[in-house]
Amino acid sequence: MRQSAAVLKLVQPTDKTDCNTAVSADAMAPVDMPLYSRKATVKALGKLYRITKARAKALETELDVMKTTLRTIGQSLLDTEADSGNYYTKALVGGVPVSRANKFKPVPYERDSLMEYIGMTEYKLMFNEKASIEFSSIDKLREHVMLCEVAGVEMTGKPKETISGNAKLAEHLCKTRGHLEPRVVEALEKCAVDQAARVGGR
Repeated sequence: MRQSAAVLKLVQPTDKTDCNTAVSADAMAPVDMPLYSRKATVKALGKLYRITKARAKALETELDVMKTTLRTIGQSLLDTEADSGNYYTKALVGGVPVSRANKFKPVPYERDSLMEYIGMTEYKLMFNEKASIEFSSIDKLREHVMLCEVAGVEMTGKPKETISGNAKLAEHLCKTRGHLEPRVVEALEKCAVDQAARVGGR
């Protein structure tokens, strides 16, 4: 709790009505670092973050190259065994497991033609189906559902409506909250629950 209060004191807001600019923390303010036994300044923390991020990026690149090489060897081994009639879900490459993803891209063929070509039994065994209709708006979806009801056409699927805030939601709420009714502000705040703030360094 004490640490949270200290962090809040670091931020010095400039203009509360301007939601587009960044606020700056006091560079010399002390901050608790859980990984270290002593406090650090905000400036030192920022510098350390940028250095560590650069090191992490280099390690990620090295790790990605290793993973690609291991994956290539493992996939080749799995494919070779499969061609010989031996199906394995996993290969060990230098003790590192390389597993089949078994997540396939959509097929490039029309469904009925594929079913006729390979046979219904094999098709049902090897493929999954999922179908949907995409509408340009919720109103268009509702219009379609209503037309089906009027025409007596049974809909076996369940219409799904999804609404999410766009990039302007938090900014617009920030600028207009003083002119809105409290109940409206409360409702919009529930809609504007953001993901965790992104941390970036230059």
